[in-house]
Amino acid sequence: NIIGKTKKEEISKSLCPNCQLLQHYPQAGEEVTLHSLWQYCRRNPNDRVTYIHNKGSYSNNLGNTKFRRMATKAVFSSECHRMEQMGCNVCSLQYNHMPHRHYSSNMWTAECSYVQNLPDPLTYSTHRQTMCDQYTFPIPDEGDTNCPLRKHPRNANANTNAEPQSYGFYRYANERWLFAHYDVEPCHVFRKSFMTCDMKCDWEPRLANTRWLLRRYKPMHWKRLRFILEEYKYLYNGT
Repeated sequence: NIIGKTKKEEISKSLCPNCQLLQHYPQAGEEVTLHSLWQYCRRNPNDRVTYIHNKGSYSNNLGNTKFRRMATKAVFSSECHRMEQMGCNVCSLQYNHMPHRHYSSNMWTAECSYVQNLPDPLTYSTHRQTMCDQYTFPIPDEGDTNCPLRKHPRNANANTNAEPQSYGFYRYANERWLFAHYDVEPCHVFRKSFMTCDMKCDWEPRLANTRWLLRRYKPMHWKRLRFILEEYKYLYNGT
């Protein structure tokens, strides 16, 4: 998909002779491409897909350029493409469980057998907002980036104009979408700090399962896991 002012006639076939242009959107978000990917996986559950985008296109700087190159290298690496050996069904540059579960850059490789079970990306943000409107589970600390809990008495003073980024609404839902099913098993290939790499950083992807990160959870973080379970119950009718 192409999003923005660039027209399909301006895309040179020499840059990507095997690419197929699905659609041109003058204005849209990641969800339109994720939707196409999701539909493909539902038709081809035995395939594997890789999702990439031109991260930093609106903020073109050295940091985003480095990030984009590292993420692209990761998702196309042979390490990510042997993730099943580690028991994983999704893989990317670096997995983060704080402040919410996501892959840095939101570029990744995934098994269609997993992706097909995810909710429709076009409606995922709406589902999150509806869930949060109905949610009364008492989590008094709003700093856990789950829902602006307005209904529970403990949260009478909650911020009713919560930032969409903090709660995964609108375009920010796309960053959480890949982890919106309970069968997710994430791997990653870069465990160091991004600060250790400059533009000329020569690093080699090393596959690792991320289950060890659960050992880093502190008591204050467990309520986030409780919320994740509540989200699964909401999205999948208590199953």
